[in-house]
Amino acid sequence: MTRLVILGAGGHGKVVADVAQLSQDYDKLLFLDDAFERIGECAGLPVAGPLSDFSRYINEHTHFFVAMGSCAGRQSWLQQLLAAKAQLATLIHPTAIIAHSVVIESGVLICAGAIINPDSKIGLGVIINTGATIDHDCVIGAYSHVCPGVSIAGMVHVGELCWLGIGANVIQLITIADHCTLGAGATLIHSTQAGQTLVGVPARPISKKE
Repeated sequence: MTRLVILGAGGHGKVVADVAQLSQDYDKLLFLDDAFERIGECAGLPVAGPLSDFSRYINEHTHFFVAMGSCAGRQSWLQQLLAAKAQLATLIHPTAIIAHSVVIESGVLICAGAIINPDSKIGLGVIINTGATIDHDCVIGAYSHVCPGVSIAGMVHVGELCWLGIGANVIQLITIADHCTLGAGATLIHSTQAGQTLVGVPARPISKKE
């Protein structure tokens, strides 16, 4: 019997649970969330206690998944799980198309209809959301979130803790530095500097005041 403990019982947690159930790899699923008393259940599954209870469930028959859309939140809890030597799950929707040469690290979610082409690398704790496409020879850095409908051309390097907003496009040979945010529907045609937020077509950096 293999159990999956999902950290985070929000909307993203529902998606995670659905992919896990479709995988048929787990006999039992449950959630942990700090609002467990208010939530009670998520996607018809029990919310058994606060996030800090994860250590109670660590054993050789239990895997863990951090179901948090926030890149920083996902990083924090994944690091705590790794430090506790918990086993991390990687979840892939059965309709995703993934080339055999793609390298996928632990704690990754690949959602329905996503496509990842040859020799791409998907880092620790990355989300490849619904219908996103990643072409050949790309790197998606740890804890980044590729939102629904994003299209990434070949040989793009996305740094760690990046957020690529829904429907964004990235042309080939671009480097997106760590901690960048690409707005919904933006088209990126130039490489970025760390920490930038970029919006529009073509995408341009904006200040926090904007």
